Amino acid sequence: DSGEPFKIVINDPEIHHLYVGYYHREFPVARPPYTEDREPVFEYRPDSVFLLPLFNGESDWININSPGFYHFRKDTLNRTGLTLFNHHEGFPELLTADDLREPLRYITTKKEYDTLINDPNSKAAIDNFWLKTAQSPDRAKILIQKYYSNVEESNNLFTSYVEGWKTDRGLIYIVFGRPDYVYRSNDSEEWIYGEPQNRSSLRFTFVKVNNPFTDNDYMLLRSPTFKEPWFITVQSWRR
Repeated sequence: DSGEPFKIVINDPEIHHLYVGYYHREFPVARPPYTEDREPVFEYRPDSVFLLPLFNGESDWININSPGFYHFRKDTLNRTGLTLFNHHEGFPELLTADDLREPLRYITTKKEYDTLINDPNSKAAIDNFWLKTAQSPDRAKILIQKYYSNVEESNNLFTSYVEGWKTDRGLIYIVFGRPDYVYRSNDSEEWIYGEPQNRSSLRFTFVKVNNPFTDNDYMLLRSPTFKEPWFITVQSWRR
């Protein structure tokens, strides 16, 4: 959390400083599951770098106040290290209008989303979207509770170097909900919506990404076959 003091202690008193890479950039939200575009390439060069002094293997008290993540390494020739993340205030909960507005990207058109983002009255824009979508205040309350519960649960389960709702697993979880079955191995997850023996059941496969910042980064194996179920499910949020 911002302002929460901590120290870093290592078991080598001969190391007198750590290299810290600070990453503060706007990461894109997950792409729809049917797209065939190439996966974006992560730029490992940090946005800024500084040294953290150590005295007898221990740092002074540190406060992280700026959002982003910090990668601590003993040398710059190896990406192995410790990463600390500072997402928005109150994370993983959704406390501000912006926290509620951005995850709507998954069920809005680009024009609708641009209108939401550019509206100076964030709360009114969000309320109007849900009222227009649900067509009644009572159903709007049900959709809001369900949708944002999925967003917060995604933050709890899937956060890596980005908030959980922005990840591939977060994308699927928010729109399709909790899968009926999950099969895990050391390097992949398979999510099934429906019965495992049913050939018409919807299956999503996620493969683990070798990421120096986190071991919780998984990439969806995208396919054009997901286009129809995706739009059907998105439309179910909007009826």
